[in-house]
Amino acid sequence: MSTRKLLPRTLPALLALVCTTASFGQVAMTQTLGNGWGATTTPELFSTRPVIGSSMVVAAFNCIPNAESYFCVSARPMAGPTDLGSGLYIQVDLGVFDAYGPVHTDAVGALSFPVHLGLPANLAGEQAVVQMYVVDPVSTICVAPQTGTCSQFGFEVTNGLLLTLGLQ
Repeated sequence: MSTRKLLPRTLPALLALVCTTASFGQVAMTQTLGNGWGATTTPELFSTRPVIGSSMVVAAFNCIPNAESYFCVSARPMAGPTDLGSGLYIQVDLGVFDAYGPVHTDAVGALSFPVHLGLPANLAGEQAVVQMYVVDPVSTICVAPQTGTCSQFGFEVTNGLLLTLGLQ
């Protein structure tokens, strides 16, 4: 199909999107960054969209059960994620981040954490990276289980989330 035929059909939708965004502001978005890293499961972090003036929910699954956990938040690192080896990537900026917690996973390794975004509207479009660090109180985490070697890390991390604050 030629762009000549496609344009008349898609132009009204594109104009509506541009007008909506111009009228109501930045659209809130959540994007997954990388994968989680753990000894037996892959911990996962999800969230609802970060709309300024409302509440969002950050939820984690497949984590260590009944474990102390911390949410780490930073701006998106300029150099990208930090590779600690063996598939472990830290998505937050290790030079400048804030940690919030402790919060605790439940008996199945999940948690749900509501966050109210009572922020000024002029922060629409700003971005933050969130990743959860889960303490393993009883066992070690194998860094390279395929080679039979383990390291005493004693934690696991979820995937990261890139949150773009928005007004809708």
